Amino acid sequence: MLAHRKASPLSRTHTEYGYSDKIDYPHYLKVKEMSGIEFIRKLYEIDKLPPNVRKLYEAQKDFNKETRQVLVRLLGVTDKTVRSWGQEYNRMPKCYRLTLGYVYRSLCLQKEIHLKALKSKDCQGDLRAV
Repeated sequence: MLAHRKASPLSRTHTEYGYSDKIDYPHYLKVKEMSGIEFIRKLYEIDKLPPNVRKLYEAQKDFNKETRQVLVRLLGVTDKTVRSWGQEYNRMPKCYRLTLGYVYRSLCLQKEIHLKALKSKDCQGDLRAV
């Protein structure tokens, strides 16, 4: 007779321990998945260009190679893996799309914090001294 595996107390199926399937994360941890090309466009602000200019920019010779290198270094995968996701990285696995969402959210938060620091009165005196 096979032994029955006992579920871990941290399992999501054990509501008596206070764990549930739905976790309510704080607003700053909630992110949406981002495709590779969407991340690159937002990172380099290509998405703000008119569509015809964006197509010309993305059609440049080194654009695809450079964007692949960004994803390779950021996600810690090989160049071959990134190439297997397709031209616009449409076949990228969900875990990497979520990672890109977290990275982009983190960059946005850093920018917000930096802008608030520049606007604060404490920082104003420091900037005039520079």
